[in-house]
Amino acid sequence: MRHLQGHPQNLPQPPPRTGWVPSIGAGLLPILIRVGAFGLIYPHNQTCEDRLSIPVGRPMLKAHSIACVRGDRLLFQDLSLEIGAGEACQVQGHNGVGKTTLLRILCGLSLPESGEVLWNGTSIHQDSGKFQSDLTYIGHSNGVKLDLTPRENLAFALTLQSSTPNASIDDALERVGLSTSQHLLCRVLSAGQRRRVAIARLYLSRAPLWVLDEPLGAIDAAGVQGIENAIETHLDQGGMAILTTHQPLRLQQAAIRAVHLDN
Repeated sequence: MRHLQGHPQNLPQPPPRTGWVPSIGAGLLPILIRVGAFGLIYPHNQTCEDRLSIPVGRPMLKAHSIACVRGDRLLFQDLSLEIGAGEACQVQGHNGVGKTTLLRILCGLSLPESGEVLWNGTSIHQDSGKFQSDLTYIGHSNGVKLDLTPRENLAFALTLQSSTPNASIDDALERVGLSTSQHLLCRVLSAGQRRRVAIARLYLSRAPLWVLDEPLGAIDAAGVQGIENAIETHLDQGGMAILTTHQPLRLQQAAIRAVHLDN
């Protein structure tokens, strides 16, 4: 594991039920630039480019001399990193050092005090729509609408993204173990089940770049292994992942770069 040191310091509505119109508040907004997905199972003759929405050439996210200030506090400065196809990067550090803030900067959701973020050599803010179409972001908040069911939440996801060929909500729900709970309102689900609804979005998209904030949080051992396997499959298909987690991340084949933030 190679360490890079950072210096401290409305959504569209689903088809309404008869006599019922859902209201969409801010609950879904924190989680997604676009709702994402692990790849589904594809025929062996398909290429990585068929399975993932991979840009021409070698896709790469590059951050150069990033600095971040929160209030009057310098969280980090002169932070640079690169991640390319098939690579994973884990952002490490104690609570409050700026891990989530860094992910939001890399996604274009927050602006750095200085520095820039490039996607394939172009600023992510120059053509934000194109960058977001290549991105799946799952934030620390689940972004799940509590008055909708898991199935209805995933139906929203499909309206916001370019999905995988033959993307299946049934398949995504089965993969995260929610088939028997798919028609329950999310407000009656446990914290772990709500997190699984968020993770299920990863099975509906073919974005090459995954940015995941604590994807293993509130997930049991079997679920953690499933997420690890999905990340490894995504990397093997030419995708890339940047994530934070306080739990050990076990990938059998892929190497993990580490960015460590401290005080």
